[in-house]
Amino acid sequence: MEPCLTYFVRRDREQKKLVLRLGPGKCLHYYFYQQHEIFGFMHLRLQTWFPWIENVAQAQVLARQQLQSHWPMLLQPLLDQCHPLAAELCRPLALSYYWSVNESE
Repeated sequence: MEPCLTYFVRRDREQKKLVLRLGPGKCLHYYFYQQHEIFGFMHLRLQTWFPWIENVAQAQVLARQQLQSHWPMLLQPLLDQCHPLAAELCRPLALSYYWSVNESE
């Protein structure tokens, strides 16, 4: 957990509905380290807060498209880059690498 700006769900008494309010808080951050062919040794810091969506209809279209994507094919290059021995390690047990998604945007 690290300090960050994040969104909180708050009740707006005048509008009589729930609204998102940006404010200081703490949220989980993931760090991804890699040796990139162009940038060299680097890391990606991914903050887990939920961003504001300006175009909800377009966001829904994109979310539905995720259901039609062939994720193993799309993600295989990431596996090849980040874990090049995965196929060799899985071969003796006749296994293949699998992906799971807890949340996606």
